[in-house]
Amino acid sequence: MIDLSIVENDDNSINVFVGSGQGLVIGNKSFALGTQNNETDSTRLDVSYQVAGNVSNITQSISGGELGGLLEFRNDILDQVYNRLGVVTTGLMVAVNDQHQRGMDLDNQIGRNFFSDVNDTGLMRRRAQPDENNVEPNDRVIEVAIDDIAELVPSDYILRFSPNDATQYTITRLSDDTEVVSNVLSGVFPSTNEFDGLRVDLVSGSFSAGDSFRLVPHRNMASEISVAISNVRNIALAQPIRTTTSTSNIGTASISQGVVNDTDTRAFDVQNNALSPPLLIEFISSDRYDVLDNSDPSNPVNLVPPIVNRPFVPGIKNSIFSEDEHQTALTSSGTDISQLQIATAGNGYSVETIEFTTVDPDTSVITRQSVTTALNDTAETTAQSLNALVGVTAIARNYAQISNITSASPMTLTFNGELLSGTDANALADSINSNSALSTAGISAKSDGTTISVRANTGVDFTFQVGGGAPGDSVTVTNEDGTSSVITGAFATPAVTFGGKVDVYMGENITLEGGGALFDRLPNAVSTYMGVQVEIDGLPVEGDRFTIDYNTDGHSDNRNAVALAEIQTLKLLNDEEQSLQESYTNLVNIIGTKTHEVNISREAAESILFRVEADRDNIAGVNMDEEAVLLMQFEQAYNAAAQLISIARTTFDMLINAAGG
Repeated sequence: MIDLSIVENDDNSINVFVGSGQGLVIGNKSFALGTQNNETDSTRLDVSYQVAGNVSNITQSISGGELGGLLEFRNDILDQVYNRLGVVTTGLMVAVNDQHQRGMDLDNQIGRNFFSDVNDTGLMRRRAQPDENNVEPNDRVIEVAIDDIAELVPSDYILRFSPNDATQYTITRLSDDTEVVSNVLSGVFPSTNEFDGLRVDLVSGSFSAGDSFRLVPHRNMASEISVAISNVRNIALAQPIRTTTSTSNIGTASISQGVVNDTDTRAFDVQNNALSPPLLIEFISSDRYDVLDNSDPSNPVNLVPPIVNRPFVPGIKNSIFSEDEHQTALTSSGTDISQLQIATAGNGYSVETIEFTTVDPDTSVITRQSVTTALNDTAETTAQSLNALVGVTAIARNYAQISNITSASPMTLTFNGELLSGTDANALADSINSNSALSTAGISAKSDGTTISVRANTGVDFTFQVGGGAPGDSVTVTNEDGTSSVITGAFATPAVTFGGKVDVYMGENITLEGGGALFDRLPNAVSTYMGVQVEIDGLPVEGDRFTIDYNTDGHSDNRNAVALAEIQTLKLLNDEEQSLQESYTNLVNIIGTKTHEVNISREAAESILFRVEADRDNIAGVNMDEEAVLLMQFEQAYNAAAQLISIARTTFDMLINAAGG
């Protein structure tokens, strides 16, 4: 049952010891072994040793025998298997739940959790087990959440407060005895710690010096998994978006079916089972496109933040949406932006300092970058300066409409110093598009017969000037924000100039502070992440359109079912180097290898046991063959002795007879 040490005394009595020298029998006294609950895990028993009412835990000292084997199995194999199986289970639950929530069920509803939530409040709190020796009251609340399955380590942890300070604590990973957290409890709850793909929050309670908690994020997960849905109609096997190509397209571009990466974004109206808003992708040239709010198909409008004037590379697959979950964006919208200046001496943009603040999420270190613009700087120049900063990307653009074109004398129209030919919308648009200087500046135009839409993908200023000298020579110029100005040939300075806008895209934890003229002082940045992705390839032409809508009644759509099946082989665990299948296979291999090692050890131990028993039997046991041989020897000796007595008697009788005769 257990490995013993025996010491023989001079009086032939023996003392019996276990573990690291704990006496079971010493002289005429005996001491008790027993069991007790583990201090940090009430589900397991430890071996206890009692002397004079004092009980100590000697589990780590026990070896040999059936009990030692069971303890070794529990510590070296069972705990490891529990944790490894728990990591696989957690990975399965998180991956399936995440993908299922990206799908749509038979009732057009966004999928919910397929399995129980790995971060259910009750489950998070059961992962922290208090030490039985923690001082009263037992009011501490600790939550252990799963943050990143790729970083999970199959191990338990010990959270321990300093024995002399109720504010200082550490967290140690037990699999390799590595300290992963050293922190100070400030008194402001929760106190958050992130490591090994986990988030440990000290939520509340009277934490005291010497407190200890065992954190078991993985060990019990295989018993915690359960299916969260009961109706097969709620299995989300379809994708909640669908894409269509306009029948009027004349280019060869095509759009993918689309992939949903996250339904918990502004793009989805989960309550109403709709895309919010439906989207229109419109090509403004063969290499530029806008993404618009298509809620009113007769009048698509810009999104907030806008996705306009985006470059497209013909002939290859172009991803349309951002996949950066942390990126935010905003547009210059200060008091100077898009104000029409009735002059030719610049756009009227003021001098302004634009400051960016970055907070490091790990160290909380704050860094600042800034750009100061000059008077009348164009949107193009401002964007170039902003692009030199770290973590900041800027795109400049300009847009105008020319309408109500009237010609009396006849009229002439000069655009950015270039004299345009013609006096109607179509002719003026053709003149803009054929002008090499304007094309070099990234300017293009489109006419619907009465109104000209003018774009600049570089953000240069627009200056329009009417010539002709007569009040009847006039045009109406309208900027992107809807501000209009009528300029006529009768003006003393018959011209209007206005600048473009700058769209600013910022990385994680970056904020912008403007001066109010170009950018608001504290502008509201909006996430660019919509949780969807489509790809367009081929050769589009101006006017080609593609739409993205909610996949209402999307029958015969198994895209999410295919995605769920692919989870089996995706590299999700161990720093995204192992799939769930590979991890489970490794677990089976570990168990098989351990079993083989134990079988070899058992066979070797049995061989030693048999030899020892044989040696013992040779000394203390009865060998029947040897006893038979000895019996025969004794029998022969007896017979020989009997013959000797008979001969001696005969000889003696002969001697007596001879003497008497």
